[in-house]
Formats: sequence, structure tokens, C-alpha cells
Amino acid sequence: MSNPIWTASNLKSEFTTYDKIAWHAVDLRRLGKGGRFFARARNILKSEDKIQEFLKILGIKPDVSAEDIMKVIEHNFSAKAKDSRFYHAHTPHGVLYVAESPETAIAEMAYYLWLEFYQWSNNLQNAKNPAHYLVFSLHIKTGQLIDLLRPIFSTYAEICLHKTESAAARDFADCVRQAGGEAIRYPSLRDKDSGTNVAILLRTVIMLSHKPERQYWQLKIKDNIIFIECQSPYKKHQIPIRNLA
Repeated sequence: MSNPIWTASNLKSEFTTYDKIAWHAVDLRRLGKGGRFFARARNILKSEDKIQEFLKILGIKPDVSAEDIMKVIEHNFSAKAKDSRFYHAHTPHGVLYVAESPETAIAEMAYYLWLEFYQWSNNLQNAKNPAHYLVFSLHIKTGQLIDLLRPIFSTYAEICLHKTESAAARDFADCVRQAGGEAIRYPSLRDKDSGTNVAILLRTVIMLSHKPERQYWQLKIKDNIIFIECQSPYKKHQIPIRNLA
């Protein structure tokens, strides 16, 4: 079957329902009390190595409140200075990116950690210390989702999911918005073991009655491998850098 040229008009007939728990990951250094905790620890201990030793000995996890999580959500739906895959910079609406499993959410963060240490700064010395992340759950419910995993979208999915060029994805998201769409489901480029993401275009699809589950993860880069560990529930695996590039 050939793929049609998608417009706001014909996209309306392709909406599907979606009612699932999804996961969002955030760097604890940038999150509410967690960010303040790490800032205070750095001021007191003056050394990243000492901070890691301190955390390990005491088993401390920063206290992340429901209010902190809501601030993360609100921040993602505000205007940003930079483009992202399904978002044009400086437009008033935002996008919240979530994954269908915590493992996929943390794999996406692993990619940006690799960029930070290897591509942007070449700061390999700092890579010896783990980075800490909160992964929390959200209940997503909508009847107006576009699913790029459906065969009818195969050509657009290939264009929208280019690894380095995402202008076409942003234009497609604009078209989905014009049609009244609320979310876009698409395969993860970082979790190649059938990982799936959802770009949430409208915050009303997040069910506020859901009590978020919290997981604390750490990532560490060594020998071109990202080592990933979650303490509760305990999980441990690794991703070769070549799988993220």
C-alpha cells in the first residue's frame, strides 16, 4: 500500500486510542530538591568523587516530591529556545517525551549523556562518575493519537525518525496538531530492543489521578559502554555506544 500525502484533513481519520502507563526520565541535577541536594553536596564536598562516595555510603536518594514532578511536566509544555524532534523552537506549546518502559526512557537519556561527554565536551575524565536520573510513571489516555508504527505511516516514519535531521518530524507534528491530534507514538532510535516512545502534544492527556511510581537510575560510561543500574526494583544492563550513535 502506498503512503498518502498527509494533511490535517486526512489525518483525522487515522486517530487511534491510547491508554497506557508511560515513563519520563529527568537528570536529578536539574530537578527541584534533587538539584538543590547535589548543588549543596558539591559546595560542601568540593569533589565529584567525594559526592559519589557519600551517596554510596549513606544510600541517599534525593527527595523528589509530586510537586517537583509537576514542575517537570509544566516545564516541558512551555516554550523552548531549541528545536526537538516534534517541536519548533519558541512556539508557545511544548512537548513531553515519554517511553513505554523505564528501560527505554533511560536509554534515551544515555544517548544525551554520551553526547555530553563524548561529542560536545570530550570530557572523558568526568565520565568516570555516574550520572543520576529519576524515572517516573505517567498515565496517558487519549483517543487522538497518531501511531507511526502502523504500516500506513511507514514512509513518514522513516522520514520523521532520521537520526540527525528532524525538520520533517516537526512539520508532521504541526500537521497532527492542526488535525486535533494529542500525541504521536513512534519507535525509539536509542532502545533498539523494540523500545517505543510517545510525544505528548497536549498536557490534558496526562491523567492527574495517577500516583507516579519513582525509580532511581544511574548511568556510567566506561570503555565505550554505558553501564545502567536501577536500585529499586534492581535492574542492571549495558548499552554499547555504537547502539546509540
